[in-house]
Amino acid sequence: MAHEHDEHDIPFLVGVGVFSGAFFLAFAIAIVGLTRWWDLDQRESKIVARTGLEVRTLKADQVASLRTYRLLDRETGRVSLPIERAMEIVVEEHAKIGEEGSQ
Repeated sequence: MAHEHDEHDIPFLVGVGVFSGAFFLAFAIAIVGLTRWWDLDQRESKIVARTGLEVRTLKADQVASLRTYRLLDRETGRVSLPIERAMEIVVEEHAKIGEEGSQ
């Protein structure tokens, strides 16, 4: 038995397609918006929300570690030197290498 004429409701199908496309687009925009909001919230809590006291304390600790002598590991003899002294030692060693190479 052959079908005489399959009637398709073209306007209905077009409407469903347009609605589905619009829904998908709105859903994608919502997901992108939520992820960007979450990223900004994470940035705020991890970077911007630090108090001034925390930042000043951290910087003071870093400066102190660059300006003091410390024993890092007694077994291996590792020490920490003030940065200025370490640079002087490097320059002296480099100068010795240059002198030996020129002889």
